Amino acid sequence: MTHYYRGVIRFVIFMFFSVALLPGCRRQYDEQERDSPKKKYSIYAMMKDGREYILQIDSISSGETNPEKSGARVMQAPLYYDLIVHEGRYCSVDRRTGSFVRHKIEDGEFVKDTAIAVTGFSSVKNYNWLSRDSLMILGYDDGAPKVRYGKIDVRNLSIIQGTVPIPAPFGPYNWLSIGFSQFLENKLYVGYCYHTYTLDNYTTGDTIYTAILDYPKKTITH
Repeated sequence: MTHYYRGVIRFVIFMFFSVALLPGCRRQYDEQERDSPKKKYSIYAMMKDGREYILQIDSISSGETNPEKSGARVMQAPLYYDLIVHEGRYCSVDRRTGSFVRHKIEDGEFVKDTAIAVTGFSSVKNYNWLSRDSLMILGYDDGAPKVRYGKIDVRNLSIIQGTVPIPAPFGPYNWLSIGFSQFLENKLYVGYCYHTYTLDNYTTGDTIYTAILDYPKKTITH
C-alpha cells in the first residue's frame, strides 16, 4: 500500500486501553518502570524531512509541542500504524526479519529492545489483551494463505503460534483484512473482509463476514 506524506506533521495518537506491561526480563522492566514515569498518550509524528518521532504527553486538549525537541527519534522508521502501545511500552511486527519486536525509549531515541520470531506475519491486523501479561495478535499470511495468530507471554516474550480457520480469499480476491476481534463468553468473534490487491490498486469487497470461534480451541461454530 502506498503511503503519502504531506508537508505537515502527521500525528497518530495511541490511547492506552489495557493494563498490562511488556516485560521480557521482569527485573529489568521493574527498574525501567521506576525510572520512566508513564504518560497518558503517545504521539507518532512525521516531520517534513521524513524523520519520525515518538512523544509522550499527558493531555491533548491544548498546548504545543516540538517533536524534534521533546520527542524520541524513531531509529527503525517507518513503523506507521503497526505499532502497539501499552502503558509506555511499544511493540510491533517487523516483516523484514519476521519477528515480534519490543521497543523502548533510551537516551532520547526510540530503539529496538528485544524480539522473538513469528511465522507468516507481514503485519498485525488485530490484537487483544487476554490478561495482564498475555497478548494475542492476528494477521494474514498471503503465502499460505491463512489467518495466523500468536499468543505472546509478555513477561518473557515467549510465543505460541497457530492458524485460525477463516476461509481464504476466493474468486477475484487475493487479500484479507481483519476489522475487529472480540472475546465474549468463551467465544472469539472475528470480523473480516476480502480485497483485490495489486501494487497499483487496492479494492475492497462489499461484504463483511463474522466468524464465531470456540476459545481456546479456535474452531468455527457459526
